[in-house]
Amino acid sequence: MAWIMGEDGFPTNTDFIAVPEKAMQRPFPDALWRIDADVNDGFPYNKLIPGMLPRPIVLTPLIREHVIRVYDMSEPQDGFHGNGLAILSPTYCVSEKELNGRWDVELTHPLDDWGRWRHLTAQNILKIDGQLFRIDDQKPVIDENSAEITVHAKHIWYDLADRLVLKCRGLAGNGNGFISLVGRYTLDLSEGFDEYRFTGTSDIRPEQPIELDLHGISQAAAFLGDDSSLVNRLGGELYRDNFRWSVNERMEGASERAFYIRYGSEMTAFSPQVSYEELCTFLRCEDNFGNMWSVSYVSGSYPLHHHKARFASFSYSEKDMQRLMDDGFALWMQISTPKVSFEIETASLRDDPVYSDFIGLQDCDVGDRGTIYCEPLATTTEQEIVSVRRDHLTGDCLKMTLGSFNPSLIRPKYKAGTITSGTSAAEKELRAVREALFASDTRQMSASISGMETFTIYDLEERTINALEGE
Repeated sequence: MAWIMGEDGFPTNTDFIAVPEKAMQRPFPDALWRIDADVNDGFPYNKLIPGMLPRPIVLTPLIREHVIRVYDMSEPQDGFHGNGLAILSPTYCVSEKELNGRWDVELTHPLDDWGRWRHLTAQNILKIDGQLFRIDDQKPVIDENSAEITVHAKHIWYDLADRLVLKCRGLAGNGNGFISLVGRYTLDLSEGFDEYRFTGTSDIRPEQPIELDLHGISQAAAFLGDDSSLVNRLGGELYRDNFRWSVNERMEGASERAFYIRYGSEMTAFSPQVSYEELCTFLRCEDNFGNMWSVSYVSGSYPLHHHKARFASFSYSEKDMQRLMDDGFALWMQISTPKVSFEIETASLRDDPVYSDFIGLQDCDVGDRGTIYCEPLATTTEQEIVSVRRDHLTGDCLKMTLGSFNPSLIRPKYKAGTITSGTSAAEKELRAVREALFASDTRQMSASISGMETFTIYDLEERTINALEGE
């Protein structure tokens, strides 16, 4: 065995073989470390270092939390601390996270020689920045330019969308009672499956019990998506951390004063958006018992060419005019003012001194709140981060959307047919605002028309409009 200077100008050895063109292709070079159960008691060894004993070798585990792993679809619930099927090397990995909405990820991986891409099959589970996502779609692409596979995955919380709730009826004294009652009426199909166990909590406590009447929907819909879901009935913000979740009046762990930003007209990567798409200046509400209630801006009190009229229908288990008024006013509070939001291309702000105030947004997340002064609109608004688009290869937040919120209203985007309890803290605040409006210069008209009651608010002056906007 002799050392010589090779053709490439580097030292080489007459006994060395060339490194294989593909990984794991025989014959293996002698200079590589390997593990073989029949050699050296399964400890690492090298053929060029004979006689090495395993005792001097200290095998210290390497902490690699910022890598992306893939696990088998049936990985035990306590098995996500290891490396799983493979540690991946994707070329693209971006997540979309919304307040009380989607949380999913798209990942692209080359068709590597090690075969790691073969584990990216539907229903297998990704672990990205400590959170688990179940793959629900895959698409290999092989052409003259590339050979890769792209997968889409949803947060593991959406496993609850596969669990069926049958005829859930009863009274719940609070948010935790709602969650418990839904669990009690969920169809048990776990026999023969190692289904994951989720833990949900809520700090929302209405003054009186609320009535549940759910049938033929998933657990995920019962907590979030359905008109009669926990979030729509009691309000609140959904927090998800793998198998643990909560719906609290304020999102668990969210910051109240996460940022203060002055937005100037010279900024181009920061776009204020004022939307009149859902604006309503006249609202008529009806329920399934024939009750009607209306609310309106008086003609000329709002700078529009004509009224923007809307209709909403509500369904209740029993006749309750007060609940119709509360639901109608809750809807009015959401649609009676334009929606102001800000879309920020955060990835382009880092190296521009104009955006020095924005750099901290990289560390913020959905649910965090702060203040923005908008120079072009000459307004100061309280904003909540409602969506985040994040690159998990670099850790950068690529895009962020901030939306204005009403501090007295914790209900999410309203859905027709929502049934409320009428007794939550937010609904009490809404009722107090409405009663204050009635007690001011506004005139309340109540009349009986064919057994139906009609309520209309007139003469909303400037200070009344400000009250509706939460100022």
